Amino acid sequence: MVEIYVGKGMSEKDARLVVETMVKYKDFFVDQMMVDELGLMPPDEDENPWFDGLVTFTSFVFFGLFPLLAYLFTIGSDLDRTELFGVSIALTGVMLFILGAIKSQFTLQSWWASGTEILALGGFTAAISFLIG
Repeated sequence: MVEIYVGKGMSEKDARLVVETMVKYKDFFVDQMMVDELGLMPPDEDENPWFDGLVTFTSFVFFGLFPLLAYLFTIGSDLDRTELFGVSIALTGVMLFILGAIKSQFTLQSWWASGTEILALGGFTAAISFLIG
């Protein structure tokens, strides 16, 4: 950790003092190491992995349902598979953008930038998956 702080502009003497002081507080030191050395944020004490998993599952089911709606609501129609696939792609794109816009509520990005980012990443991933088979 001393090397990290020296690399950030601290003198070696001060960096050693900071590290020696932090070592006295084990939990604080481990959290700081996670951030400085690994780039990971320590979990909040009030985080509940079961709740986080439920939110992820619910989002997956909710947003994953929309590409199927093209097929569910057009049963018995004259649309061929290519047209249904196009409608499904369009619904997927709309929902990816909406998901990104919602994500912006929890980040510093604007709603349109976040929506565009998720749309681009999701679209790219879907295209690669489709091409692979």
